[in-house]
Amino acid sequence: MKRKLEYIVITLILLVTVRGFSQCATHACDPQLTGFGFNVECIDHNGNATLILDWAMGGGDPTCSVPPGSWRLQISLPLTGEYGVNGIQDIVGPGFDWTYSEANKTFNGLNNIQMNWLENGQVSINISGFTITNCALKLCQSNLYIQPAFLGGCPQAFNNQTSNDAFTVGKGVQNPLPIELSHFSAKNGGCGEVLVDWETSTERNSDFVEVERSEDGIKFVSVHKEKSNNQNKASLYSYTDKNLLGGKRYFYRLKQVDFDGKSIYYNMTSIITNFCSGGDLSITLHPNPAIEKVFVSLEGFNPNDEVTLMVTNAIGENVMTINNALINDPNEIKLNNLPAGIYNIKIAGFDDVTSKRFIKID
Repeated sequence: MKRKLEYIVITLILLVTVRGFSQCATHACDPQLTGFGFNVECIDHNGNATLILDWAMGGGDPTCSVPPGSWRLQISLPLTGEYGVNGIQDIVGPGFDWTYSEANKTFNGLNNIQMNWLENGQVSINISGFTITNCALKLCQSNLYIQPAFLGGCPQAFNNQTSNDAFTVGKGVQNPLPIELSHFSAKNGGCGEVLVDWETSTERNSDFVEVERSEDGIKFVSVHKEKSNNQNKASLYSYTDKNLLGGKRYFYRLKQVDFDGKSIYYNMTSIITNFCSGGDLSITLHPNPAIEKVFVSLEGFNPNDEVTLMVTNAIGENVMTINNALINDPNEIKLNNLPAGIYNIKIAGFDDVTSKRFIKID
């Protein structure tokens, strides 16, 4: 019985020894970090972001193979704690056993499977923003280490190049925007009206939103106030701006105001409003055919209307734009830069008025 036990022990020792030698073959494996970064420009306070680390098994040996327990990844977050994690559950990285040190704000991952040449993977960490830095950068570090260990770490399997074993990335924490705007537009409605609509994906601490209008894109006036829903889901809003001049360009923007009075401006857009003709607008032109110039007269517009004329070619392409066209006098349009052909003149933003066709000849 004693001799039998000796044989069993010797057999186990041989198996372990063979296993160790088979795993510790000489190779030229070069595990490396290939990317390290966040999925956001700045982390929201009390919000979340994702920190992503990419790795790959490189080297010049296609038979490269490293055993479990032979190399590890380390990811260190800022010790000052402006952003960080809530625990080990915040990291996902298949192929590694992970531990986390709260004192050092550091993850360590030891590979738990055999890894071969050209294999690669990704580690992702759910990051929370704890302290506002106004996006001032706070650095975190990633490193790669060969891990010598009995029957695990096998230095002879590696030809590790340390130049690709470390990355640093910096991010800050910001006070999140009260509303996240997913859509904002202005479009023509009825005669002399503009329909302004917008959509938010989330809202927080928002008292109201003002719609502001401008005639030059510089000086704005408030034309509407809309109370915020403050819901963590999509909300749709709309406002109809009435009694506007036809043919005039207007600019619109949104101003959001917090409950504490702080405000922020969002996107600006512009639109040329439709004319209100009542059916009595008309275009006349002469001479036709024309050689060097054509004279265009407009009838039925109000004295303050701002009119834009467009000249299009035979396939509908815009080849000339005349801003602030004259209402009471003929508009002289020079044709020197246009090749001979058939053209149309129409009023921008007012398709109900029939366009006029003319021929340019050399």
